[in-house]
Amino acid sequence: MAFEERPAPTSISFGRKLPRAGAGKTPIIVVTGFLGAGKTTILRSFLKTPEAARSVVIVNEFGDIGIDDALLSSDGQNAILLGNGCLCCRVLTDLQQSCLDLLDARARGAIPSFARIIVETSGLADPVPILQTFMSERNLGAQLYLSGVLAVVDASNFSNTISRFAESRRQLVFADRVLVTKSDLVSSSEFADVQRAVLAISPHVEVHNVTSGVVHPDVLLAASGHPSKNIFYADPVHSNDVETFTFSFANPVNWEAFAQSLGLLSKLRGDDLLRLKGILNVQGCDGPVLIQVVQHVAYPAEELEAWPNGDRDSRVVCIVRNIERDQVVSLFLAAQGLARTPSQRQV
Repeated sequence: MAFEERPAPTSISFGRKLPRAGAGKTPIIVVTGFLGAGKTTILRSFLKTPEAARSVVIVNEFGDIGIDDALLSSDGQNAILLGNGCLCCRVLTDLQQSCLDLLDARARGAIPSFARIIVETSGLADPVPILQTFMSERNLGAQLYLSGVLAVVDASNFSNTISRFAESRRQLVFADRVLVTKSDLVSSSEFADVQRAVLAISPHVEVHNVTSGVVHPDVLLAASGHPSKNIFYADPVHSNDVETFTFSFANPVNWEAFAQSLGLLSKLRGDDLLRLKGILNVQGCDGPVLIQVVQHVAYPAEELEAWPNGDRDSRVVCIVRNIERDQVVSLFLAAQGLARTPSQRQV
């Protein structure tokens, strides 16, 4: 987290204003999900659609022999296999290098131009190091934009998986969208139970039912870096030691004070600050400022051209572990010179 303490400037500049989050960068989509959930089936179906044109897929498998990359390549797509190991462990540097090699080859005209990179992780991957890779590696961050994190879950084996494997829970916590597969193998009431359980763990996500591996391309391609009203909740929701809550400010915020508060929170409680994202109405900026944080690592803040839905309130969604909402809100209020609970709308 690189928020430097310095005197407040007379004007705020986050670089060129962007018409949308990640404009000018190549989007990267991370697809997670536990072993056997159906990630490759979904990607094979998606890659056959016109919307999937100019996609490159990076596949991570845990075994010695790659299968998924061969299946995806057989569909006429570019697929790169990261060898035996898990993306969140020793293969992580290979992911960085593969992305840099792809970008370099495209720039030199050595390969056909591509519009996006899709990363299919091992079923045992912890998403945190993967997300931090794209947020902290300077060369990648200058060229790539983390467009979305999708988690695939198996409805027929959900309870067993989620109760036994911590990786499956973390995949849900860090997801923007959850794709529920194999719903045909469970009753309608059992499927409803899975949906409720997913939202209990991660209430900010969109949940989509996937039949026979077919999902609308928009579900995979939609950018998730721009928080919208429908992901904000007024009340905190607990799932064991993980909590999701939001807060908002009706008045413009002082960026330096906000950044210093966020830097302090990340420094002291970064391990428990699982994910934070939001849009801020910053003093001196016309457009909303997009912020994204994963534990100790933050994307550079970006100013966008337009506000979603015309609502100029600052709003932030937090996914934390063992951190009380009041502690977080009080920290930011104090930095903004507010001594009492704000009369802010919870959207």
